[in-house]
Amino acid sequence: MQNEKCSNKTLRVCGNGGVRKNKGKWQAIVTVADEVTGKKVQRTKNTGVPCLKQGTRGKAAAMRVLSEFRSEIESEFAEAEEARAAVGAGLPAEKRDDYAALPLSEALEKFIAFCLEMNRITPTTRDDYHYSALHIERDELGLVPVNEVTTDDVNAWSRRRIALGTAPDTLNKSFKLGKRLYAVLLKRSNDTIGRRNPFDGALAPRVIARPRNALRSDLVPKLNSVTSMMPDSTFRRAVVLALHTGMRIGEVCGLRWCDVDFESGLITVRHSVAYVKDRGSFIKDTKNHDLRTIPIDPVGLLPFLKEIHEIDTRRLREASTLGTRDLADRYVVSRPDGSFATTSYIRRAFKTFSETNGLMGTNDELITFHGLRHTFATQWIRHGGDIKALQSILGHKDAMVTLNVYADIEPMSKIQNMLRVSPSLWRGYLGLRVDPGPMFQQKIREAIETLEAFGYGISEPDDRNVLIRDVQTISRLYPTEYAAVLGAIPTEATVVE
Repeated sequence: MQNEKCSNKTLRVCGNGGVRKNKGKWQAIVTVADEVTGKKVQRTKNTGVPCLKQGTRGKAAAMRVLSEFRSEIESEFAEAEEARAAVGAGLPAEKRDDYAALPLSEALEKFIAFCLEMNRITPTTRDDYHYSALHIERDELGLVPVNEVTTDDVNAWSRRRIALGTAPDTLNKSFKLGKRLYAVLLKRSNDTIGRRNPFDGALAPRVIARPRNALRSDLVPKLNSVTSMMPDSTFRRAVVLALHTGMRIGEVCGLRWCDVDFESGLITVRHSVAYVKDRGSFIKDTKNHDLRTIPIDPVGLLPFLKEIHEIDTRRLREASTLGTRDLADRYVVSRPDGSFATTSYIRRAFKTFSETNGLMGTNDELITFHGLRHTFATQWIRHGGDIKALQSILGHKDAMVTLNVYADIEPMSKIQNMLRVSPSLWRGYLGLRVDPGPMFQQKIREAIETLEAFGYGISEPDDRNVLIRDVQTISRLYPTEYAAVLGAIPTEATVVE
């Protein structure tokens, strides 16, 4: 059997082991069990001791080798377990005492470097951590030794940074980084830093989550129209792919033609383009390190992909004499030399594009390139798409992430659902009924026509009467959202029993 590796498993030696004859020599055997799965495998070692026909001295010598072999395995497992514990805690045991007397700023940088060394974070995450650490390092809190930081110190730091205009979300990330450092130190039971995390008792900056800024639904046709009239370019390809697949910008730039399967109608997301200061742009795994597939929209995206595939095929054929590599290895969103487009270029180009074309989002702000991902998700939900399927397409680990991010993204969706639900809720208990006058009746007719143009079904007999009541109520709750659709509804109406 194959030798079992122990780098990421909890293994133990079972029994004392034994020896057996193998090709005229004694072979030592030790059984190893995985404590998690219960799986058992055998580790073997050739002793080099010949199997003698007479006497037991050969077997006795082999048993001594077995004993040594068993001790080696146990020592190996013990070292592996210690290494796992150190990585799990985030710090090597022999160095933990070095942190206590360090200024907090130095301790953070040391901690970040160690996390990267132990492959606990990626280079991009390291850059994010460095940025978060700066808000501590540039403050007097960064000069305080690790073992002397108090909860009052942390609260005072938060107040100072807020007074300087640091965004609550940014400050919160710095707060979490400091809290993680102390959590790791305390996990190692280091008495020199005390027994309490100073960040635990402090008040973290309150972060008010903002709805994701997706492109307004009435502007989606405009975006499609503008991109359809554009000549083929790196930028055009990136925009169309993001809008019709919901891929992240790095995933769009990292897509190769071998990842596009026209027969199955699927795109496989394998890689992403990232950027760090000391490396520049490079190819890496996706955000969650998992492959995922995205169906190709047969109406909007498939013809476009076939069009640009033919363009790249023709270009490759014309450049074949130059030794150009196979098309399958080329990037879909590529530069003239065939290399991937950088995320910074796409972001800058889209910023200008968004400003030029007035691409306003649901937050009344111009959308960014990432807003195309939000637009895809918003349209999916608005047209009744399954949340679980959307989770898979977007690459979220948990469907709750998808729900939390996109459940309340577009005011128009609230209007649509409210108008669909309200008739069934009110039917059978209408209470006071409204008898609209001529002017009011005309206004209601206009409102209904507008709603129907937006795709709202107002067809059942009681819907019009219920709609009058609901419009008046809901318009007061959401005046901004409803103004564009419903207009100014006169309040003069006759209430009848």
